[in-house]
Amino acid sequence: MNSIKDALEKKGSVIARQRLVDSFTRFCLARAKLPFPLKLKYIILFLSAHMIRNKGSTKSLLQIVSNLKTYCEKNRIDWIDSADRSALAEWIAEARFQDPTPSNQKAPLTLDILLQLSKVLTDSLSDLILEAMMYLSHDALARLKEVRSNIRTSNLIWGPNHAYCDVQVHRTKTHRTGTFILIRIHKRKGPCAVRALEKLLDKLDIWNCPDALVFPSPTDSSSTISDSWYRKHLKRLVASIGLDPSLYSGHSGRAGGATDLFNSNVAYSFIKLFGRWKSDVVLGYYREKSGMHSAIKSAFSYIASFLF
Repeated sequence: MNSIKDALEKKGSVIARQRLVDSFTRFCLARAKLPFPLKLKYIILFLSAHMIRNKGSTKSLLQIVSNLKTYCEKNRIDWIDSADRSALAEWIAEARFQDPTPSNQKAPLTLDILLQLSKVLTDSLSDLILEAMMYLSHDALARLKEVRSNIRTSNLIWGPNHAYCDVQVHRTKTHRTGTFILIRIHKRKGPCAVRALEKLLDKLDIWNCPDALVFPSPTDSSSTISDSWYRKHLKRLVASIGLDPSLYSGHSGRAGGATDLFNSNVAYSFIKLFGRWKSDVVLGYYREKSGMHSAIKSAFSYIASFLF
């Protein structure tokens, strides 16, 4: 079932990429220019037209560029040179900085909120699955797709006395294929991902079943829980403690973990490495501004103390 779903998703992305290339081709030909080889000027004009259609939103600019690049690579067409790549990156960065559209970032599931949620959870299988997924997303800074990457009992490599667990997940964000990576999560005082996984494996009684799914669907034990199931029950749970469910999504755990680490003054480079971010997009996951203002105030006050 999952392999069929992945194949359909992959086919869909190929179709979407071709539609984008067709649109770019029509755009260039309407201006009496050939689309390939690519010219920086027409890429920027195409992106600008996209922004105008979307009321200034820059949300899809990087995806458009990525699709154009992938198309070129697959068809052995030269991509733009390093100077043009730098110029394009600067243009996109400036456009995103001036983006007038309101942010649709979801609220972070920080540890203080997770602890409140744990208090209202029951020992039902559904709640134990939900708790383990929430804490794994937070403690491992994991994308929902990583949490749902068909993790089996054999993908949990336990340290001595279960002091930590290395979770084996697929590297690729989109189609959950390719080589595995290991994400280490540590046991700590109180609720955490390690303790939640222990409780879940006890409930499922799958410690000695290496091929058993850790997050099985309630309707089909041979498939992993769905994105929609997780989002639905997460929203139900946050609403039960008086929070607005519309502010929370499958990415809230990853954002919450990053926010907690930022607020604890963990080095930015460590957060970026642990969260498997290749670019500075990680800064978008720092949702709590009070810690930022406090740190800036302290830093400037410290510098000023030596000057006055």
